[in-house]
Amino acid sequence: MWRSEGGGSARATKVSELMMQLNWKYRAFLAGSLISIQAVAQSVAGQVTIQREGDAIKVGVPSAKGRTLVLEAQEFLNNSPDWNPVLRLNSPESARSYYDPVCRVKPSRFYRLSEAVDGGLPWADNFKLLDLEGRVHELFYNTNVPAILILAAGESLQSLEPVLPEINALRDEYGDQIAVWAIQCQPSADRAALKKEAAALGIDFPVLQDPSQVVTWNLKPHSFPEVFAVRSSDWTHFYQGAVETSVDTGEALIQNHYLREALGQHFSEETVSVEMAEGTGETAQLETLGPISYSDDIAPMIATHCVRCHSEGNIGPFALDSYEAVLQNSFLIKHQVMSGEMPPWHADDLYGRFTNETKLSNQEKATLIEWLNRGAERGEGGDPLEIASVQPSEDWILGEPDYVIEIPKQEVPSEGTVNYRYIVVPSPIPNDVWLDAAVVIPGNAEVVHHSLVFMITDPADLFAAQGGLAGFYAGYVPGLDAARFPDNTGKFLPKDAAFVFQQHYTPSGKNTTDVTKMGLYVAKTQPEMELRTTAAFTIDINIPKGHRDSPMTATSRIEEDSWLYELSPHMHYRGKRFQFEALYPDGTSEILLSTPDYHFDWQRMYRLAEPKFMPEGTRIRCEGAFDNSPQNRWNPDPNQRVRFGEQSWDEMFIGYFNYAVAR
Repeated sequence: MWRSEGGGSARATKVSELMMQLNWKYRAFLAGSLISIQAVAQSVAGQVTIQREGDAIKVGVPSAKGRTLVLEAQEFLNNSPDWNPVLRLNSPESARSYYDPVCRVKPSRFYRLSEAVDGGLPWADNFKLLDLEGRVHELFYNTNVPAILILAAGESLQSLEPVLPEINALRDEYGDQIAVWAIQCQPSADRAALKKEAAALGIDFPVLQDPSQVVTWNLKPHSFPEVFAVRSSDWTHFYQGAVETSVDTGEALIQNHYLREALGQHFSEETVSVEMAEGTGETAQLETLGPISYSDDIAPMIATHCVRCHSEGNIGPFALDSYEAVLQNSFLIKHQVMSGEMPPWHADDLYGRFTNETKLSNQEKATLIEWLNRGAERGEGGDPLEIASVQPSEDWILGEPDYVIEIPKQEVPSEGTVNYRYIVVPSPIPNDVWLDAAVVIPGNAEVVHHSLVFMITDPADLFAAQGGLAGFYAGYVPGLDAARFPDNTGKFLPKDAAFVFQQHYTPSGKNTTDVTKMGLYVAKTQPEMELRTTAAFTIDINIPKGHRDSPMTATSRIEEDSWLYELSPHMHYRGKRFQFEALYPDGTSEILLSTPDYHFDWQRMYRLAEPKFMPEGTRIRCEGAFDNSPQNRWNPDPNQRVRFGEQSWDEMFIGYFNYAVAR
């Protein structure tokens, strides 16, 4: 311990002399009249100084070409491992002065300097969040934007107010070369209230909601606000920390435009010299999770949400049937959950509640990601996944049907375009019946794009269905769950009826066959209401090549007082978002379902938790958009203008809904 009664320059000289005599890896200083020094083996060449400059503390960091230096600080020197990084310099070719922006509000502060051995700033994990307009934003989608700036705002957008002038100036300077997002992580935040708050602050860039706090936790901000600059060329951070700092020494105002400097070097393809700088905002404090048990917390969650697909004989690419299987796939699990791919649920929570929800709760998502981040430890207890069992997908999940019908074996070629096939199969039931379920199972899910079944008593009935545009009797599409019809409803099947299977096949690269079948479940009693399937649709589709948000609408009118039960959007691989809205005769309206992140491979029938009354004259308005850009990784060809058609590389816009006329 050494005390100086002299000025700052004398203090700096004494420290330099002392450091020249020792071979040290770490040096620690107290920002005050007391200077404490700790030492261990290995050195960082050059001199490190600390001195007062007016009312401020200035730390001098030496040059270290070819190495990365990290300056850290601690309020009390008590052998605690909790040193907070305040500056990270990448291969500094000359000495640099650091004016501490927060030291004046601390009773004391120790510093230490070391050489980084962590390999650089971290990779950016992909994520997907909704903005205040209900539109989805995915980090890895933005391959056409060289730099994405992510502002961690914490639980209040007010934290952004001091940095907005600089952020907006950078937006004006760099234009579409950068994208700016703010992330707000208050779990119970009201979207409408946040929109007002953002408008009052003049924020006109996307504000993303992170109610589970998973994305914010994963970024690991030290304070709010904090910026994370990501390069899309390799999805790594090239800067994180303060947007800018300002230190008043009493004699001069020392300003550091860290983000501006980093962006300039990034776009000039120079080494980013300051990779991290401590912010001056409020210390980041997020809800913390306690102990997490694989046996009690993680395995039951996976059994509930994942095993139905990720089990032997089902559609998941691997089985999650043990801790070892989870550990082996832990990186992929984290990526899929963070990016919103798994579990597959695409409805916006703000609108409606549905009985067949498969999503993780915010708490479950936070628990799973935190467990993975902690190293996915096994811990004590049994393994519930070893005894979890799910029927293979080819089995009848509703139990054995009363009747099963099959189409004749279909030959599917290895390649080329396969036109729709219409296959007529007579009903096996000789009398009028009511059904409480009709389940279609593909014989070869690898090649069955979809199977729609129409019930006809006259050939003209097939034309009335317009090839499925106006509705269908039963069907299979990827992601559709087998379920009984809603309570008190059923579908009528007259005697002497026939079924027409519309089979759409997509070749898989090998010659194969398919025998699709349908199971019929006869109701024990006549239901109160007949369930009907109809749709709002349009074939007036004309999507420009390369266009990333091509809007589309369609409307259908309810002709009688009815009860609405289920909703199902249908587009192909360029489908981006889809929304159902009820426009009532009295002039009011409400959004029934919004799927801001539509996925062709997961087409669901969203069943309302409570049926909704639709008075005569109600219009069901469907609004959505297509993404024909190269950034849409599912896009068959962004260089083609796209129109309506039956094949997957064509497009459709259909909003199916199940309803029953009120009795």
